[in-house]
Amino acid sequence: MAKAFGNVLIMFPDQVSDVFISKLRLCDEYQSLVLCVPSREEEDRLSQVGFQHVYVMNYRDKRKLIEMVGPFVEKIIVVESGFLECCQTIELIRSIYNIPVYVIKSDTRYITSVYKELGADYVIYNKTGNIQFLLSS
Repeated sequence: MAKAFGNVLIMFPDQVSDVFISKLRLCDEYQSLVLCVPSREEEDRLSQVGFQHVYVMNYRDKRKLIEMVGPFVEKIIVVESGFLECCQTIELIRSIYNIPVYVIKSDTRYITSVYKELGADYVIYNKTGNIQFLLSS
């Protein structure tokens, strides 16, 4: 099995999905993943289960955070939970970086073409939460 490395930034702009977190913990090197979460409570919770690189991304400091961790990543995965937050996050990433952006959708309510127009390279419908195939080197 291929290893996951710290060159992947996974962003949860609105809400951290327990399904995705449980699947991420199945990766061989999940501690090296870089996660951006919306609150201190989520940061504490994920740190307690073994994630070592967890950052709080609030709306005032979002640009600063992405500038700080972005140079070390080769791709960004945005886990959609809300349409507006996901759109804002894609726009912000594209205003700073030109690296692959993946949007993971768990439902079909929102139009995927909007995400692509904003700059997402891939929009993937994934109800199971298993994104290990994106983490492989």
